[in-house]
Amino acid sequence: MDTALANGLPYDDLPAIGSGLQRLAGNHYVSITDRGPTFTRTTPTPGRVFPLPAYTPSLVFFRAGGGEITPQAIVPIVVDEAGTPATGISNSTTDDSVPFESPTAVTQLPFNPNGLDLEDVHMLPDGSFIAVDEYSPSIVIISDTGKVLKRYTPTSKTLSGAAYPVSNTLHNILAQRRSNRGFESVAVSDNGRTAYTMTQSPLGPTGAGAPTRNSRVLRVL
Repeated sequence: MDTALANGLPYDDLPAIGSGLQRLAGNHYVSITDRGPTFTRTTPTPGRVFPLPAYTPSLVFFRAGGGEITPQAIVPIVVDEAGTPATGISNSTTDDSVPFESPTAVTQLPFNPNGLDLEDVHMLPDGSFIAVDEYSPSIVIISDTGKVLKRYTPTSKTLSGAAYPVSNTLHNILAQRRSNRGFESVAVSDNGRTAYTMTQSPLGPTGAGAPTRNSRVLRVL
């Protein structure tokens, strides 16, 4: 934590337990964390600072009641049988800003094809989880022990080097998602056979003259 503070982390007393949330039963919930603390920088090279580059996205099980939240289990998300932790580092230049460890670092952090910016989660009938991610954007299936079983991406996002199976079968128009504007939420039908997600923003560039600049169309998958 001292290193993270030295890297520009502005606080160490505001823990976050979830970017997405599902009520399981009664006062019991599961949440999923996103990519961890980050912020942008403009110099010496524009990019995004990851002051905790080893941060591991996790499933958090907790109870809420009596005005208190009581964590009951934290399950780190891992990418292989050896238990290698996932990180929140971006996958490639087409997924997000160039990652750096601090506001002044001159050498970028390596892109990580296993990196996940998870935003929502839902338990499936067999006890595994479906989660959605902003980077590719992608849909991720996670076991009840936190292991990534498969990641579904647009056809052009093969994520070469990923430690888990990648199925690049989503429509490639989704690869036009705007930076940091991928999938944000997921819902699952009562029978557990159909999942629904949507993009956070319209697709396509927003630069001057771009035909998608003022689009108001969101994509539902």
